[in-house]
Amino acid sequence: MHKYELVLKELSQMVDSHEPGHRLPGERELATRFGVSAMTVRRALQILLDSGRVTATPGRGTFVATPRVFRSFAAMGFTELMRASGRVPTTRCISADVGFADPAELALFGLDEGARVYHLLRLRLGDGKPLSIERATLPAERLPGLLGHDLDGSLYEILRAKYGVTVTRGRFVIQAMLPDKQTAERLSIPESTPCLAIETFSRAGPRQVIEHTQAISRGDLYSLTFEPESDESLAAPNPIAPSA
Repeated sequence: MHKYELVLKELSQMVDSHEPGHRLPGERELATRFGVSAMTVRRALQILLDSGRVTATPGRGTFVATPRVFRSFAAMGFTELMRASGRVPTTRCISADVGFADPAELALFGLDEGARVYHLLRLRLGDGKPLSIERATLPAERLPGLLGHDLDGSLYEILRAKYGVTVTRGRFVIQAMLPDKQTAERLSIPESTPCLAIETFSRAGPRQVIEHTQAISRGDLYSLTFEPESDESLAAPNPIAPSA
């Protein structure tokens, strides 16, 4: 992780800990506190400015801004979303395996009987804070050797760099829910905290489904605005209910 990313993570946590309007320390004070150059601090602050997390007034300083709603566009995954929001994204892969596809998965991916699929369970964090738990399913025959890559990062970047696959979002199913005990523990929240259950069907071509994800995201920290592409929506079988 680069120095400015470490500073950005600390500054982002500082912003989260204060109310809108709170004045942040000056660049020199922050540089001394973090043991970095003023230029490094300035770069991190600029990311927070660009994302709307803070505001700056010449001669007065930098202030915590009123929280803004994150926006997620059709081709933006979690990593890109966090970076656009001025947060440092990290991922913890809880489990990753390969197995025979069930009938619903065969139909979803257009696979022949006996085909295999990958199942990934990953915890997504922003500035070190758990935000979402994701279960992803992908067709193994189209992505050979996927489990050999570092899955503690952006899956979409792996698909682009290693397989030449550019993922676009095709269909969403979103509903409000309360987490069960295990999910609440993984997200470090009480079981009474509202969450968003988001089921996503992503594709690598006009009709080719390449990923099916079931995510449970914390509703107390952010909301999402989804803007899918305007072309024909992705046909899919009945949604599979999210599970913990």
